[in-house]
Amino acid sequence: MAEDIPVSFTPVFGTASVSSFSTQGQYKQGTWTITKAQVKPLTGMLQGLPLTVDLPGKLGSPVLDFSGGACN
Repeated sequence: MAEDIPVSFTPVFGTASVSSFSTQGQYKQGTWTITKAQVKPLTGMLQGLPLTVDLPGKLGSPVLDFSGGACN
């Protein structure tokens, strides 16, 4: 299963940018494993995968950190 979720970042210089997103589908309650995540074409694979998350989770979960990428 895969999703392409459009996200946009507001440029913030000197600090991290944050973007919220929603999944396109609805997922059953339980434990899920995220095995691949990236912002195309800005980053490579997210480090620290696989990521295990519980649904439903607390508000704002999971948090995906793409700070390892670079923008040219």
